[in-house]
Amino acid sequence: MAREVIDWAVERKVKGIALRQVFLHIASWAGADGFCKFRSVRDIAESVGSSERTVQRALDRLEAPVSQGGLGLIRRVSRHHANGAQRANGFVLVGYQARLGLGDSLSPTGCQNDAGGRGQTVTPDSNKDSGKTDSPLKPPSPGRPRRAMPSDWQVPSVEDLPAWARKMASEWPGDAYAAQGEAFQQEALGRGLRQADWNATWAAHVQKVHEQVMRSARAGGLFAVPAAPVAVTLPLPSPVLAQEREDAHSGQLREALQRELPSRMWERFFAPSAYLFADPGLKVICPNQSVRDWLETHATVRLRKAGGLVRPGLRWVTFEVEVYSRPSVQSDLRRAD
Repeated sequence: MAREVIDWAVERKVKGIALRQVFLHIASWAGADGFCKFRSVRDIAESVGSSERTVQRALDRLEAPVSQGGLGLIRRVSRHHANGAQRANGFVLVGYQARLGLGDSLSPTGCQNDAGGRGQTVTPDSNKDSGKTDSPLKPPSPGRPRRAMPSDWQVPSVEDLPAWARKMASEWPGDAYAAQGEAFQQEALGRGLRQADWNATWAAHVQKVHEQVMRSARAGGLFAVPAAPVAVTLPLPSPVLAQEREDAHSGQLREALQRELPSRMWERFFAPSAYLFADPGLKVICPNQSVRDWLETHATVRLRKAGGLVRPGLRWVTFEVEVYSRPSVQSDLRRAD
């Protein structure tokens, strides 16, 4: 991802959600020369949360010249394997001027162009290029070493995002930003992912999940405007009875988690649960199934790491829902007698 390319793309002010998402996605994968490789229609559709047909229509309009009712912002570059089989398209950002001063009339190194645009072919830049996959998992960042996510990495505040990502995140409802940030961090730590710039990767993730977040919000009625605005606060789960069995190590774990987590996330998911150490593991007793599912999905790695600092040698974390039976009415009456 090249910041100058993204800034240029944002300034184009493309109207229409699908058009803008597809255009910004291509720009986010482009290098500093304005050339984007390895993006098939399926890749783009999965990333922006649209159908392949919608993406194809968006690409057609982005490529068509203004005189034909299009936007003329991209030019597709057909790519082929050595045996002639079709590879994922490359894209040139029309009108983008690279820092070295190369105009759009010059294609990136390795491209062979004809006047028609879609009839172009691209030969590999080197023998190594022919061995690349068509769909790398992450945007290329040549010249910058990739590193695992630092243990102290924090999700940037919305105000620190690039303008295009800040606008998207500011439209998200409630705790969506914090929840997506927690899921992003846990996935990166759990899978051992490596990136050159984690803040830039997070900004690209905001773009990737924006449509999904907005669809979920609309499905939940969060965009409906009531006649008289009323603040609705969901009740917090009651602490589980198993907290009475916690020990000093449990208290240390609680203190560490409370320092690291956003206050609302701590209060809703972590504080009501109990943390019971049983060598060589940690048993988390949750107040209800919803809290259990959320913790198991988003916090397993965090709890294993934090628990290991409290009790070295921790090997596993399990999650349970507290089950207890209330005395029957007959029992209450017998005790009263």
